[in-house]
Amino acid sequence: MTFVPVTYIKAGETPANWFDLSVIDRATGKDVRFVVEANTKEGWVRQQAVGRDGRFLRLAGEIVTKRIEGDFAIVNPGIPGAPVAVQEGPGPRTFATTRVFFDRPKGAALAGPGGETSIEGQHLAIFLTLCGKGRCHVSEWMSLAEAIWPDPDAMPDAWLELIRVRVCELRAALKSIKSEITIITHWGRGFSAMRPCFDADNDNKHEAPAASASV
Repeated sequence: MTFVPVTYIKAGETPANWFDLSVIDRATGKDVRFVVEANTKEGWVRQQAVGRDGRFLRLAGEIVTKRIEGDFAIVNPGIPGAPVAVQEGPGPRTFATTRVFFDRPKGAALAGPGGETSIEGQHLAIFLTLCGKGRCHVSEWMSLAEAIWPDPDAMPDAWLELIRVRVCELRAALKSIKSEITIITHWGRGFSAMRPCFDADNDNKHEAPAASASV
C-alpha cells in the first residue's frame, strides 16, 4: 500500500475523508475557514464569502465563493504527528499476462502478474523488437543494434557486449513482474521472445501462437 499527500479537495466529492481535513495558510499557520475547494499544488483555495454581519453572502439564493491564492497545506488534525493529510495512492497494476503502457514521462511501464516496473531507452527498444516478432523468429544482433542505434555513427565499439548486458537487465525486469515472457538466447545469432501456451480462461488465449506482448 502506498500513500501520497492530499493536494486537492472539493466539498462533497474528494477525498472520502473530506470532513476530517483542514486547510492551513502556511504564511500565518492559521486555518482557512469555509473552504469548499483547494489545490495546494497550484496554490489556491476557494472559500465561501462572509459579510461583515458574519453571514454568508448570497447571490440568487446561492452562497458566493471567492478564490484566494497563497501557500496552503491540507492537514488532518485527527492524526497526531501527521502534518500532511494522506490518502491511499494507486497500487501497482497487475495482469494475468504482460502489458506495456506508454504512460510515463520517460519510456513506459511493464505490468504483469507480479506488479509493474519502469522500462525505457535501450531496454524498451529491445523489448519491442523481440516481442514484435512471431514465436519462432530470431532477432539477430544487427537488427537489435539498428533498433537501439538508428544512426550507425552513434553505435559504440562495444555494441554487441552492450546488447548482451541490456538483455540481461531486461530479463531481470521481466522476472520482477513475474512475466510469462522468456528471452531465449540463440548463440551466434541473437535472441527471441517466447510465451507459454495459455489456459482456456486466460484473457490472451487468442494470442497464444504469438510472442508479442499486449500493448
